[in-house]
Amino acid sequence: MNAPAYTKQIQTLDLGNFTHIDLAYIDMVRDQYLRDVPEKYWNFVAEIYAKRLSLSPDEISGFIRSSRELTSRTKLIVNTTNGIRSKSEFNGGISVVFSRHENEPLPFEKSLNGQLSRPSSEASAEIVRLTVVKETDVKNLCRELIHQAAELILHDIQIQTTYIYTSKLHYRLYRQFGVEPASIKSLGARDVLITLKRSDMDHLYELTYA
Repeated sequence: MNAPAYTKQIQTLDLGNFTHIDLAYIDMVRDQYLRDVPEKYWNFVAEIYAKRLSLSPDEISGFIRSSRELTSRTKLIVNTTNGIRSKSEFNGGISVVFSRHENEPLPFEKSLNGQLSRPSSEASAEIVRLTVVKETDVKNLCRELIHQAAELILHDIQIQTTYIYTSKLHYRLYRQFGVEPASIKSLGARDVLITLKRSDMDHLYELTYA
């Protein structure tokens, strides 16, 4: 079987093909093309972020290293014009990293070297790596990617808080979709940390429904 249960594809009429991959099981995927998708996507995101956010080479290498290290707790969604095993390039994607306790750090905690903390006994998630190319229907593709990420999080009843460590450019995008965070912390000139409780995620899910 080329596409096991821990992968899923959703074909839409207007936004192309969405492929979900639970990276905790990526080594069990027998389709080599699917197995290569995460690494290709991390490099795709790194290239775009380097251009748009002027990331340094050290930040790029750290970004890719962190993505690899968190594979066992990550669910990835990528969008292509056609099916994922076609030769089409990525139009965009998003991923969600899950944490059951403080000994499973989220990406923002690793990036900030423990400068910010969260409740030690609380299961949490972080939405990361949202990227869409400019040649697409950017707003609607972002909306759908965020909607599908929110659905993944809400499906896990243990998750009480979701974090989004993002640029101020992306924060404005989330605001367009009605995000009213329980708290927001500015982190320098470029980044912010958004904190969303479960009720906020319900609201985000509803507002991004097509």
